[in-house]
Amino acid sequence: MSAPNMSHNSWAKNTARYYGADASSSFCGSQCFIVSPSSVNYTDYTNISLPSLIYVSLVDYYGAVIKSYRDQVKVYANKAISNCAGKVGESLIKHVPRVINKANSEESLFFTLKEGAAVLSNVGVRCLPSGNMSILIDVLLSIPYGINLFKSQRFYRNVLVDFVDCKRGEIFDLNSQTQSSCSRCVDGYSLNDNIDFKSVALKCLPCPPHALKCYDDQVFLSKGTWRPGIQNYHIYDCQSKYACLGGNKTGQQGCNVGHYGPICGICEHNKYFLSSKKICDLCDTRLVSNVLSVVFILIFASLCAYFFYKILHDNLPIL
Repeated sequence: MSAPNMSHNSWAKNTARYYGADASSSFCGSQCFIVSPSSVNYTDYTNISLPSLIYVSLVDYYGAVIKSYRDQVKVYANKAISNCAGKVGESLIKHVPRVINKANSEESLFFTLKEGAAVLSNVGVRCLPSGNMSILIDVLLSIPYGINLFKSQRFYRNVLVDFVDCKRGEIFDLNSQTQSSCSRCVDGYSLNDNIDFKSVALKCLPCPPHALKCYDDQVFLSKGTWRPGIQNYHIYDCQSKYACLGGNKTGQQGCNVGHYGPICGICEHNKYFLSSKKICDLCDTRLVSNVLSVVFILIFASLCAYFFYKILHDNLPIL
């Protein structure tokens, strides 16, 4: 059957005689079974369900939805093209890819096409961080076309799911029952970049003594302490509490105005000087201080000279 001009064709809108809402103008094969999206990134290991819904619809040759109530959609893992294995150090972690429900059971989920469409929600998956799996959408369709004619055919669609690596500040849950997730560091921290699964972090470090709090990859220092960079574990005491800002800043960002260098112990040249309090003060401040000192000495000397003059010329008693 050749396709007529779509702009002047009532068949394309499911309105032609003997066509209607429950029949197909022409059986078009597997391209009439539409699944969207075709790929999903799994990024939230606190939720077993996919981050997006999967939409399934059945359309005819002209793109009009066939409103069928008879067909059931089966969802399960396509193990043949899934990869849920990886090495942690020298240990091999291998999982069988699974599709699960919220109750963390079942390996197949079922949905019903309603009026030619279905929304697949709460589709849970289990694999391995950095792994990938394929979800198979399987349906046996009894497609009506023409007058009281049906064509049955099984269709498959794969939805690819990529599981992200554990992020910096997360650890792989090696000791969990499922060994299939990452979790954030709380009351501790991890500076591992987790570039590949083999070198993934397995435990969080305890918060250092000089730190106020820690979580993820963040270490918040108290004032007067300093850390060279975000990859450094060591914390150093500064020469004064004013010199180092603390918080989650490192390197030069952890230094107060006028201070720089290791433990913020160097004063900016020609602008600041190291005072007796081990603080970098503005050079203008020292100048003002010196001027005031000179003025005070001059005033004191003038008063002394005045009193001695009075004593010598007026025979004033000495106080």
